[in-house]
Amino acid sequence: MQELRAQDPRPWGWRPVVVPCAALVILIVAGNVATRLIRPDTANGRLVLAIVGNVAVQGLLGLAIWVAGRDIAGRYGGWGRTFGWRRPVWADLKYAAAGVGIALAARVAVIIDADLLTHGRAVQEAQNVRLHSTSVAVVALLVFVTVLCAPPIEEVMFRGL
Repeated sequence: MQELRAQDPRPWGWRPVVVPCAALVILIVAGNVATRLIRPDTANGRLVLAIVGNVAVQGLLGLAIWVAGRDIAGRYGGWGRTFGWRRPVWADLKYAAAGVGIALAARVAVIIDADLLTHGRAVQEAQNVRLHSTSVAVVALLVFVTVLCAPPIEEVMFRGL
């Protein structure tokens, strides 16, 4: 970041902070209003609506981030250079595997503790999405949103801008 500031020390201004945060608040409020007004009759309909809603929210949030950060990215030679992104290298794999392993172990520990403390009720109550009769397309869309769309957008918003 110091290298970029030395290249162009002008301040970033208010837009990189205000626009994404305002968009996030507006999208949360709009999502809450939409879930109150739109109520599909079936579980699959609710799941599809939730996934489509999440895709729309991620897309609109990505658009707000693009609007907020395009001047900064242009000033410093692109999004990757500005936000410190680089292509993954094999050395990163061990850190990613360690992070996934630690997160998985922590979640398993919490599940076991909660299950023991509540005599099995915690696990049953925590399962608010049931995928037993859902199509492959819906599951693929759910994976697309949660694995591919959300993480990059959240990284740019909360760490980048």
